[in-house]
Amino acid sequence: MGLVIIRNLILSKNSLITLRHELSLKAEDLYKLADSYYLNNDISSAVASGTANIDDMVIIPASINTMSKISYSISDNLIARSADV
Repeated sequence: MGLVIIRNLILSKNSLITLRHELSLKAEDLYKLADSYYLNNDISSAVASGTANIDDMVIIPASINTMSKISYSISDNLIARSADV
């Protein structure tokens, strides 16, 4: 892997499956690269706040379910909530 900078990491249940099956990685492999990491069900975490001062967000993999939630402001998990604020 080249230079990787991950400030805040949120992994969904499906992203963990994708990591394991397609890349042979575990969550811990990415946690080591992140400054902070959060559980996707923790919608009270710092990154869920509009004052979190986050300029960019990358969602990988971006399922149609997640993109639909973001598009319609359905903030029922941390990924959707973080994108909403």
